[in-house]
Amino acid sequence: MTNKIKSLPDNKKQPKQRKVVRTEFITLSYDSNSRDLENHRMNARELGKAIIAMHDLIEKSDNLLNPGRRKSLGVFVETPAQEGSLEVVFGIDIYNMATQVIDVLPYIGLGYAGVKSRKSVSNLGKTIFDAINDTKGETVIGIHTDDNSDVATLSVDGKEIKSDKNIAKLLANKDVRENIKTLVSSPLEGNIKPAFKILAGNTTKTPYSFEDSREVLVKLEPEEIKTIQKMKINDPKERVETLETTIALLTVSFKGSKGWEMTYGNHSYPVEITDEDFIKRINENIASFKKGDLFTVTMNKTIKMLGYETKEHYTITKVKHHLAPEERRIISDNGKIN
Repeated sequence: MTNKIKSLPDNKKQPKQRKVVRTEFITLSYDSNSRDLENHRMNARELGKAIIAMHDLIEKSDNLLNPGRRKSLGVFVETPAQEGSLEVVFGIDIYNMATQVIDVLPYIGLGYAGVKSRKSVSNLGKTIFDAINDTKGETVIGIHTDDNSDVATLSVDGKEIKSDKNIAKLLANKDVRENIKTLVSSPLEGNIKPAFKILAGNTTKTPYSFEDSREVLVKLEPEEIKTIQKMKINDPKERVETLETTIALLTVSFKGSKGWEMTYGNHSYPVEITDEDFIKRINENIASFKKGDLFTVTMNKTIKMLGYETKEHYTITKVKHHLAPEERRIISDNGKIN
């Protein structure tokens, strides 16, 4: 009897594979004055943890900076990592995307074309590794961002620190911090004068030279590695993110500050409004309000940790501008009541 291969019905066909537009390579390099690493030996279990941490760091960062979209990057190890290796080569496939996405690689220190990528991140020219060093590994308890600026203000241990706002978003995430800590500290725990580098490319020499020609994307000195090893992982019980942004109001509440609903970032949320002048004005001019009207606002996003659960609450503290025709405008450009 001849076996026949049945074709899948149209509705069962596999989705088309996304096209890889380019592949970039980076190399993790570990070193120290300890005997094991000097003899090109490394514990396989710790190295395995680092490989998984790098994979998860890239994918988690992509998910955080490009929420609600299919992943834009694929990660693989080019050659099998073996006990005794000091270097691990990763390949990163960049997929073609129908819509614009944020390139996460420069923010986590993996930017191809190194210096050029870091300059394109922001005028601060830093990566998440720099931000960890700037914050001394302390927990971020507050973030202030503005849609019109690439710079965020971080509240850390009673101080305010400037950072790129995408780096701030990554730094505030527990999983990202944990991945970086595992990536850097696990293979180097207990080593003397440890060194960690991320290099661009997957080759150690040019065809005409025996010297290592790879560009150094990230280089951590012993004190910087120590900061990462001591970095706090657990999220604070409460963190406040202050957002200067634009939202759409969906419902008006006549009960005061509570009972409002908005659209923010393509999602609908209940929101509290504590701007009393705005509430008074909108109640007096209800005919001027239409569902979905846009407003520029100052808004607090309070994130509370309840055991393993995260609870978010939004509060609009100031309504600045009603983005509507002048005849319906409740709040003027300069934030004053019409």
